[in-house]
Amino acid sequence: MEEPKHLNRLTILNLNPITNTMNKDTTYNGWSNYATWRINLEIFDGGEFSNMAGCEMREFVEELIENETSEGLARDYAMAFIADVDWMEIREHHEALATA
Repeated sequence: MEEPKHLNRLTILNLNPITNTMNKDTTYNGWSNYATWRINLEIFDGGEFSNMAGCEMREFVEELIENETSEGLARDYAMAFIADVDWMEIREHHEALATA
């Protein structure tokens, strides 16, 4: 069975025809990635954090995880999850909100 000309396997799999690799869009709702969006939404959204540096935001979240979870798998997953957060993006977002 012949595939339609406009829909070939490379298109279906979202493969780059030159490098034969997957095109992976890592952005999420306008943020650099899912972890950054989710941490901003769940922890920082609606608060006044424009005076915090990115490293202070990370420390705040790490302490929150340590205080709210016991040692074990859940804490390990939470800490691994926040490793992907773009803390400067969150900081810049809140700084822009404060000056708007």
